[in-house]
Amino acid sequence: VSIIPIIKGEEVKENVVYMEGYMSIKDNEIKKNIIGVRTSKYKYFRIREDLIKNVHLYDLEIDPLEETNIAKTNPEIKEKIVVIWLGGNALYWPHSYDFNLKQDVGGAQILFDCGVPLVMVPCAGVTTHLTTTVPEIEKYIEPHGEIGKFLAMRFKEYSDDHKGWSKELWDMAAVAWLINEEWTPTNIISSPILSDNMTWSIDHRRHSIKIVSMLNRDEIIKDFIFKLERFNKN
Repeated sequence: VSIIPIIKGEEVKENVVYMEGYMSIKDNEIKKNIIGVRTSKYKYFRIREDLIKNVHLYDLEIDPLEETNIAKTNPEIKEKIVVIWLGGNALYWPHSYDFNLKQDVGGAQILFDCGVPLVMVPCAGVTTHLTTTVPEIEKYIEPHGEIGKFLAMRFKEYSDDHKGWSKELWDMAAVAWLINEEWTPTNIISSPILSDNMTWSIDHRRHSIKIVSMLNRDEIIKDFIFKLERFNKN
């Protein structure tokens, strides 16, 4: 991860930090194995072995010294946290060697172990069905203003040979779940165990997560085209 944009004062996309290690919980001298997540606004962590006890949530903007655990005073905030993760492959795939996952295998392991409400959007086997083609882009995307031209340009740049070619619209899959869950049907499963070799195993005693099983490609693309047309008219 480059820090040059930060040095230049440019706006950067925030990355969620996954936490893992040993620390002393307040009022307890014994160091505990903790896991959690941190953003610029919130820091959440708990003891690895217990989903309920010793849950900590701090608002770092108003409490940078982490003196007030709002998991106790504002439990509704904790209940609203949901992570939507686009990465890995469908669990029946022989491996999960995809771009997102291989960037931080340890971070992904913490994500699946920590117990945070999680929606997994697999890449191969699910999001690989969310594709479009140059003819569709040229007819329905490119004509709609400067943003349409830009998106069409970026799409075409991925390949020099467009004959019989299509490409996945990866990030759109995670957004689709937020817009309409009916476009991204899910199953509830035990959180899978991710190995260092990026393979999955299952232990049905673990906490549950949601996993997207398929995508309604046509409805997702139609919704995007409709919103692009409306944006361009305004």
